[in-house]
Amino acid sequence: MKNSLVILTLIMLFAASFAYQLSIKVTVTQDTLSVGSNVSLETSGVEIAAGRTGDDGIVKFNVSNGSYFAILKSTLYPKQVTLIEVNGDTAVTLTKRQQISYATAYGQIIGPTDFSNATISAMQNNRVQKKVTSDSNGYYVLSLYGLPDGAYDIVFEAPGYDKISSHEYLPLSEFVEVNAKMSATAVPVELEPVLFAPAQVQQSSFVEISLTKGGSPLVGEIVAVDTPAGKINLPPTDSSGKAGINAAQSGLYVFTYGKLSSSTAVLPKQAPAPVPAPTPVPTVTPQLPVPAPSQQPNEQGGSVILAGATLFFILLLVGLLILIVWVKAIAPALAKKKHAHHETHPEHAHSETHKHEQHGATHKKAAPHKKK
Repeated sequence: MKNSLVILTLIMLFAASFAYQLSIKVTVTQDTLSVGSNVSLETSGVEIAAGRTGDDGIVKFNVSNGSYFAILKSTLYPKQVTLIEVNGDTAVTLTKRQQISYATAYGQIIGPTDFSNATISAMQNNRVQKKVTSDSNGYYVLSLYGLPDGAYDIVFEAPGYDKISSHEYLPLSEFVEVNAKMSATAVPVELEPVLFAPAQVQQSSFVEISLTKGGSPLVGEIVAVDTPAGKINLPPTDSSGKAGINAAQSGLYVFTYGKLSSSTAVLPKQAPAPVPAPTPVPTVTPQLPVPAPSQQPNEQGGSVILAGATLFFILLLVGLLILIVWVKAIAPALAKKKHAHHETHPEHAHSETHKHEQHGATHKKAAPHKKK
């Protein structure tokens, strides 16, 4: 049941999409009907329907509103293309011609949504030989009446789209299909102007603003400023895109250019702080620094003392050795030698004893005289 409903819905939608009847009558002359002529309908380069005329010379198609190419094909007549625009039930008459003395280009432009101003031109040597305008759906027929066949540049143009061209050879008495797909022109990003003013300045300062666009200065532009005293216009911006005003009063300065605005806070001028009296500085006699005693003399003195003590002990040791040698060896040897001499020469010993006695007597006699 559900599948039947879906199929019925699709059939209704399909029937609704082809709700209008296109009747095409084909004649050979104005009064002679063409029976059994082949007629086809094309749109967007695709054949969507085909039929043959009846005894009345008419063939009928169920179509929707839009543009269609009606193409007559016959072995006895040249191919003939006619543009038909359907808007409700439509009836047209087409007449076959045994000879066509001009070349024709036809086709459709794909891309623009509004084809009211799209143009198609046949150009040779950069000169327009023929120009036509497409219909609202982008379909066109460009017939070169009175122009020779040959190579042409078919140029397609539409507002907001890039111009394109196709180099085609258009033979005499033939229809050549030339379709085109156009792309929207990239719209450059419109740069917004930039208005700059300092955030704050001191009263009586010069407030300088700058006006640029895309990094380049805007010259000769008028910037308004709302001051505490009222609203005025600044002088035109100079070659650097700058202008300014003296901030005579404190408060908020609002600069405007079109929809742009920038503000500067002007701070009130502050009274200079009193300068304190200089504090007398006491005179201090500088004292020369006393150099620290050098350690080198102490080290040298210690070395001298150590060397002297060492020498003293060496001499003392030598003296003790000499004394020991004298006591142990030399003195006994001398005493023994002297004793041996006395025994050998007793007179010498007596004489020496006598001399000692005399010397003692003399000394005794002289002693009282010395006391006196």
